[in-house]
Amino acid sequence: MGSSQLPASHTAKCAATSSFLDSNGSGSAEDSNGLSSLELLDPRVKDLLSELTTETLESISDQVIEWMNKKDGKTLGRVVHLVLERAIDDMTSFEMCVQLCYRMMKGVSEDMEDHQVRDEEGEPVSGGQLFKRFLSLKCQDLFQRIWMQKEVTAVAVTSNNAEDEIVEALSKKEKKKKNARVRMERFSAAQKANQQNLAFVKMISEFFRLEMLTEHILHEQLKKLLGNVKPPTEDVENLRVMFTRVGFLLDTPKARARMDVYFQRIGELTKNRKIKSHLRSILEVRRPFRISSLADVVVGCHQAA
Repeated sequence: MGSSQLPASHTAKCAATSSFLDSNGSGSAEDSNGLSSLELLDPRVKDLLSELTTETLESISDQVIEWMNKKDGKTLGRVVHLVLERAIDDMTSFEMCVQLCYRMMKGVSEDMEDHQVRDEEGEPVSGGQLFKRFLSLKCQDLFQRIWMQKEVTAVAVTSNNAEDEIVEALSKKEKKKKNARVRMERFSAAQKANQQNLAFVKMISEFFRLEMLTEHILHEQLKKLLGNVKPPTEDVENLRVMFTRVGFLLDTPKARARMDVYFQRIGELTKNRKIKSHLRSILEVRRPFRISSLADVVVGCHQAA
């Protein structure tokens, strides 16, 4: 949908934001307060991102690309950072952020470079390839951060040691309130970490489908999800999402040995009745290639043992 189809009030607001970017985001490296253009970037791009909806996607992406192409490679990296942070913090916006990234990759000037980012031959990476490099680095950063947060909250949910000494000194009524608050805080933190991981899984799957990411980070995510002896339900759901979205793209002859290990592990997990139903759609991904039934997977695992 073009900007001509947007409501008049929104078009006016976008135009005002665009003018603000043009007047403050280009030109000299510092403003009157001595702030660099990179330091001024956040509120300006965030203002545009806050307006991002299905209806405004084309208008917003055009403005971001036009403004971005007046900058340098470092600014491009910062914009990628902000867009992906938005996608992870708000699950409802990840699809729009993926589309925005795709448009940015296609629209970034081929002359844009960051002298610190070079290929294996030492040559500067520019344009769309530079964008994909920043995207890969940011996704790797998010992967490490999200899994660290998941592990920290998982430990906190099952551990009371940190609060026990404090609670002992409280009255019975105060103890009850304290315990309830601590449980709620732990639950909220764990829930947020799981939601962010699901958003991340969906996002990198779509980036891979659009050939914006290589399979490396997807395999890292799969190894993490399959590494738990008794994976929680949310990790099984993330597995299901990944395999149904990109499993058939990952299961190539080149990656056959690695995928065999994954499916063997999934076969082992089907012995757990609580999560068995969640795994059926994953096994369907490989049915045309190697598997004729769920029983074949389990039998194959027994034979391997």
